[in-house]
Amino acid sequence: MKGVIQAGGMGTRLHPVTLEIPKPLLPVKRKPIIQYLVELFRRYGVKPIFVIVNTKDIEVFSKWKSEYKNRDVTLVEEKDRLGTWGGIQKYLRSELSETFVVSNGDELKEIDVEAMVRFHKTKKALATVAAIKVENPSDYGVLVATKERRVKEFLYKPKNPTTNFVMAGLYVAEPALFNFHYESESLMAEEDVFWRVMKEEKLYEFKYEGRWFDCGTFERYERAIMNW
Repeated sequence: MKGVIQAGGMGTRLHPVTLEIPKPLLPVKRKPIIQYLVELFRRYGVKPIFVIVNTKDIEVFSKWKSEYKNRDVTLVEEKDRLGTWGGIQKYLRSELSETFVVSNGDELKEIDVEAMVRFHKTKKALATVAAIKVENPSDYGVLVATKERRVKEFLYKPKNPTTNFVMAGLYVAEPALFNFHYESESLMAEEDVFWRVMKEEKLYEFKYEGRWFDCGTFERYERAIMNW
């Protein structure tokens, strides 16, 4: 099973640091965040791994790949930033002909990917999103699901969330997602893809209780360094 890691974002909330170092390459315990994700994928047999990076960062990611001997990693150069789905749609459609796994590149997570894939296939889902319980759900994308774990609503940073489970930046997907008609090359998985899957009642959530650290702000990054 193939995997994709999204590493092409600008990391604006961590400027000016991320003007020099892409967020996925920031260290936690002296190791780049993205390396933990590569190792997570390997642990569950997810390979080869495609890492989508922006053109201006291709050199520094190439050095990372060489330093850590990531021979099963292929860097996918994204000249224009196309969002969390646009790059996959444009550059990897021919590569992802079977069930695949996608992760954000700026989070630390412990999740049983194998169990998640089994759940996904049991539900015959088009996409299954990892969901983690947090104390501050109003800071994230909240998933509202049925008892069968079918997602019926996605709320971005709601003021009064009805659940503490939020999207954990990892999902399992089917190649049928490429068949939807999209108006633009720039696409977000959450905004442009998942709502279509919800309409077909084939979007599910997989709740897990492993560790999860969002490193998107200085405060959260510090917490990850102190507690991972």
